Amino acid sequence: MTRIKLFILSLIVLVGCQQYDDDLDPVASFSLSKTTVNTFEVVNLKNTGAGEFYTIYTGAEGSQYANREQGDSGIPGNQNGDASFSYTKPGVYEVAFVVSTYADGEVKESVSFKSVSVHDTLNTLSKISFQDIGEYYRSGNTNASFYAVESIPNAQKEVLVPVLNYRHFGYQNRSSLPLVPTISVASEAAEIIIEKNQNYTRGDRVIHTNFEERFRPLTYTVKPANGEGNDYLVSVVEIPEFEEFTLNGVASINKVHPSDDQVFFLTAPASAGQDLTSLTPTFSLFYPAETSVYHNGADVSNGTDALDFTNVVTFQLEFEQEDYESVFHVDSEVHVKALEVPGFENYEVEGVAGTISLESAGNLAVYHIDVELPADQIPEGQTARTWLRSLKPTFSVPDAEGVETVSIEKGGVQISGETQNDFSAYYLEYEENPNSFDLDDLRKTYYVDRTMDLQTDSLTYEKAFSLRTIYKVGIIVK
Repeated sequence: MTRIKLFILSLIVLVGCQQYDDDLDPVASFSLSKTTVNTFEVVNLKNTGAGEFYTIYTGAEGSQYANREQGDSGIPGNQNGDASFSYTKPGVYEVAFVVSTYADGEVKESVSFKSVSVHDTLNTLSKISFQDIGEYYRSGNTNASFYAVESIPNAQKEVLVPVLNYRHFGYQNRSSLPLVPTISVASEAAEIIIEKNQNYTRGDRVIHTNFEERFRPLTYTVKPANGEGNDYLVSVVEIPEFEEFTLNGVASINKVHPSDDQVFFLTAPASAGQDLTSLTPTFSLFYPAETSVYHNGADVSNGTDALDFTNVVTFQLEFEQEDYESVFHVDSEVHVKALEVPGFENYEVEGVAGTISLESAGNLAVYHIDVELPADQIPEGQTARTWLRSLKPTFSVPDAEGVETVSIEKGGVQISGETQNDFSAYYLEYEENPNSFDLDDLRKTYYVDRTMDLQTDSLTYEKAFSLRTIYKVGIIVK
């Protein structure tokens, strides 16, 4: 029964066969090109016996001759019975060479064994990735190149991994970032030792910051099972960007390029009719001593250099890590556009103009609009609430490039002056003491958005720059 099972298995894995006198018994005999090898080094098996079918059990996990009844399988020899294989882990492996014949319904087999000693001296680091934070930031749509070095040359001993600043991930500081490296090494049996004393286990978090909350390079040692360790200096480095960037005292809105973390878009709010030809930006940097700022190849200093912001202004930022300037440096590109803040020129309900007042300024301006409707306008037989369910406010926004249709807060519904609005939940009826009520919790919210593309010589970045103004409308019936 065992011979029949083996014959069937041999046919399934398409083992090699050659012409053979099936009246003769099979002879298992073979030679190996090497009996002492390194991990991943190829071993060539040459058939020196005779038979019809050849199966080689390498002795590795899942390919052990002693366990074939439990499901272990061999690899097929070619038409001459030869084969090649390698090992991923060090150890002593028993190679079984099975030669079989089939004649008159009977399976005959012969088996020969040899040992191979496998050593592990491979100590190279081939890949390191901190994609956990990349996937967190991009909600699973991460590009494989983010926060990873995909291919490390054998001779390279310094590894730079650029990452975005912690605030893009919603963390409070650098040390709280979940820096859990995924490490690929040349040998599965090799150990990873960090800073000469910390054995790394897959899934461990590594602290790449010092007591000053600054990233620091760490030594990762690849220690094979048999041989010397190999040191790599790994540095997580922040992609340089402005911590703050203001024009006329108003902070800009920062946005990262959707597929390139080394490109940033800043939208600087500007007032209507503002002269943009000579504005002096003020800015701060996360690493001011190690970051240089350039525009058109010239140094730019904070608060001293006036620039023309009529069109997009592009800055180049260069970061060089202290004490490692020659090996750990990363650049970025920041495009800045001054855009006029979008908003209502007027807003009316039932012919009554609303009073527009600024609630809070900044890069996200918030306005209140109060509309007082006379109670005598309520149609006979209707309550104020019923009447307010079907009003059509009229409004206008400046005719400027990139200004989009106004949208209502919930659901982003696009509206116009012909769109029916339900104000029934956003009003107060006048009382004898008008100061006894507050509209703040009963306001309908509108967004006025403005976006603009960035056109370069080779690419168009859609909606690279964007501004939003919020209007909160309250109705008083009196």
